[in-house]
Amino acid sequence: MKNKGLALGSALAVALICTASYAGNLNPSDGSTDPAATGQKSDPVSELRNQDGAFSILIEAYRQLQSHLIQADYEARVGAAARLTDLKVRRQVTVLARQERDLRLQKLYGQLTTMSTAYDYTRQRDEREAGIDEPSHVDTAAAAEKLKDFVVLTPAGDSRADIGSVKTMPATTVLLDTRPSP
Repeated sequence: MKNKGLALGSALAVALICTASYAGNLNPSDGSTDPAATGQKSDPVSELRNQDGAFSILIEAYRQLQSHLIQADYEARVGAAARLTDLKVRRQVTVLARQERDLRLQKLYGQLTTMSTAYDYTRQRDEREAGIDEPSHVDTAAAAEKLKDFVVLTPAGDSRADIGSVKTMPATTVLLDTRPSP
């Protein structure tokens, strides 16, 4: 399961980096390239907004991917518990699986808070350096909507003949948009 999660996480990271790079080079008003790429001075406000958008997608994709992995592990443990014959042991294993999932979700949301705090401090430093005061536009709800349109690239197969070939699948197969239910 760890290798599958690692492969999916890597594929998602590549897709996000490529998308964020492309999105960062577009000027939203006319579709032209970023002024920095043409040697012109870039607008610090638009740079901060681009960073906010990229961070929104990054943190939301991380939350959804980790939530999916946590929920998949929980469902596997509950499924294994259901096959136990001793009713008392089955209940104990189910309770432990729920506790583990709750602790992992608690840890995940702690990590997300830490990442957001670090981003906020970095953003404040960028504002000071640019000499501007621009409110943050980190919007994870909008990022969640954008992620619904993403696709994940995964290796096409396990054999040597399949090296270099990829297949696509909807991001919803590896992302969990809602918080896992009990």
